Amino acid sequence: MAGFNLRILTPTRVAFDGLAKSVSFRTTEGEACVLNGHEDYVAPLAVGAVRIETENGERKLGCSSYGFVNVLSSNVSIFLITFEFVEEIDVARATEGMQKTSAIIAEGATGDELMDAKARHERCKMRLKVAKLSS
Repeated sequence: MAGFNLRILTPTRVAFDGLAKSVSFRTTEGEACVLNGHEDYVAPLAVGAVRIETENGERKLGCSSYGFVNVLSSNVSIFLITFEFVEEIDVARATEGMQKTSAIIAEGATGDELMDAKARHERCKMRLKVAKLSS
């Protein structure tokens, strides 16, 4: 199977730039997978796992925050607020983040503080889930 160009970008780095056979991710509507020859496509992304199979068959697993994907011809670009490959996830930090955000939510935060705490909680929870998937 021929590969396609895949780039995963955040505001601070290019997390991945290479050829892939497939990439799957979570959109706001559910799970999606792109293979070579996929029709042009743009979708908003939700917090979730990202699975990549490179052209040479290597499988990579990561955790994404919110963003969007753009599929145009044989180029797939994924733009995210944050992205970490499983080996980059700091489990202790994610666990601490879950505890802190749970406390903020339980204490009755409202408005922007509540929204921020819920979003951080969701990202920490997904980091721990992805870290567990690789064990």
